[in-house]
Amino acid sequence: MQTSISIRELARLTGWDRKKISAVLATLTEEPTLEDLIAAFVRARHDDSEGDLFSTSQLAKLAGLDRATVTDRLDSIPSHPGPKGAKRYSLADALPALVAGRDLSLDEAKLQKLRADARLSELHLNREMRKLVDFNEVKTELQEIFKALHRRIAIQFWREHAGKLKKAKTAAELGKLGQELQAKTFDALRTNYKALLGSD
Repeated sequence: MQTSISIRELARLTGWDRKKISAVLATLTEEPTLEDLIAAFVRARHDDSEGDLFSTSQLAKLAGLDRATVTDRLDSIPSHPGPKGAKRYSLADALPALVAGRDLSLDEAKLQKLRADARLSELHLNREMRKLVDFNEVKTELQEIFKALHRRIAIQFWREHAGKLKKAKTAAELGKLGQELQAKTFDALRTNYKALLGSD
C-alpha cells in the first residue's frame, strides 16, 4: 500500500523540523509504503538521542550551574557517547545528582561531621558559661575538699580547741561545744570552700 503525505503534515505529527524529516525521507525508496514510512520514523526516533540525552553544557544551562560543577557532580553518573567523544546524560539520571550534589554518602558524612562539630561547640560553650563542668576537674576538687576537711576536723580541730574542750565538765557539754566549733568549719566550707583549701 502506497501513501502520499506532505513534509508539513509529517512535521505536525512528529514535531520535527523540515531538515530532520528530509533526512529520514532520504533513507526511503521513491514510493514508500505507509509501513516503510512509519518504520523509518520509528527507527529515526529510536536512534535519535537529541530529545532524551543532554550534553554537559545543556545541563549546566538547565540547572543554572557552571560546567565544571556539572561535570564534577555527574562524575559517577552513567553517560552515553555523543558527537566527538562528548558525554551525554539522560535527564532522569542527571537531575538527582545535580540537585543533591556529587555523592549522597559524602553529603551524609559532611552532615554528620557538622552535627558532631555543633555538639562539640555546644559543649565548649556550656563549659565556658559554667553550665557544664569537666568530670576530672570536679573529681579533683572534691578530693581536695575532703582532704581539707579531714585535716581540719581530724587533726587541727583537736589541736586548736583542746583547751576549750578540756573545760567541758560533762559529755553533753563536750558534745555541744564540739558541735558548735565544727559548725564553724562547715560554715566556712559553705561560704568560701577555697579558703578551706588554702587557695584563696
